[in-house]
Amino acid sequence: DTQDALEYIDEVVPVRTAGVGAPDSTDSSHHLPLLDATTQAVRAELHELGAQASFDLELDEDIDDGVVTVIANLCRNAGEAGASQVLCTLRESDSRIIGLVDDDGPGLDAEASGRIFAPGFSSKADPSGLGRGIGLELVRRTVTSRRGTIEVGASRLGGSRFAFEIERLR
Repeated sequence: DTQDALEYIDEVVPVRTAGVGAPDSTDSSHHLPLLDATTQAVRAELHELGAQASFDLELDEDIDDGVVTVIANLCRNAGEAGASQVLCTLRESDSRIIGLVDDDGPGLDAEASGRIFAPGFSSKADPSGLGRGIGLELVRRTVTSRRGTIEVGASRLGGSRFAFEIERLR
């Protein structure tokens, strides 16, 4: 239930309700509740990891659960890998969402970048014993199921860049 979820998130993290622009935007005609909630939740999660998330968003319509899965996982991974700055960019083109997640972390070595989307692969230790290597595989499945692509490379911030394109659900 979207309304219950938004109310819960608003209790935990104040959700900006004035639109996607700057936090002090007064244009209430451009309210994208799932995008607003996602950006606030990602900011809060990365803050807990010692990182700062920023967003560069130009979308006319709200995102869906698949896009949330992709950006939340990519941003979380950047924070867990040691990034202190994470920038998520989202744009629209026709019926597609184009996204970038850049970070200033340690980046990926060439060997790891060829395997990161494989089930069970993780470059991080698993002290819990519950298993890791689920997030990026989930991202890959979500993107490919929506006729999209995802690539990893070097970021202009000095760490990793994940670039994806995904079909918008209508």
